[in-house]
Amino acid sequence: MPFLLLGSNHSRLVGISHAYGGVLSALSITYTLDPVDGQSDVWKETEEVVAVYEHSRTVIAVDSRELKGDYGIHGS
Repeated sequence: MPFLLLGSNHSRLVGISHAYGGVLSALSITYTLDPVDGQSDVWKETEEVVAVYEHSRTVIAVDSRELKGDYGIHGS
């Protein structure tokens, strides 16, 4: 599946790829990694997958989990 990275920084990746459903459809994948308040080594990871059509959007999956560790990312 082709993947085009639209934008990124240390805590967020946003991509879009062709999805099944015709020329005017796409698959949007949003990934975030956010620091948990007050804890320097605990992060909340969230991934959302959305089918994007000409006149609508359908959320396919949203998944979150907490991660512990130093990932070289420092929250602001």
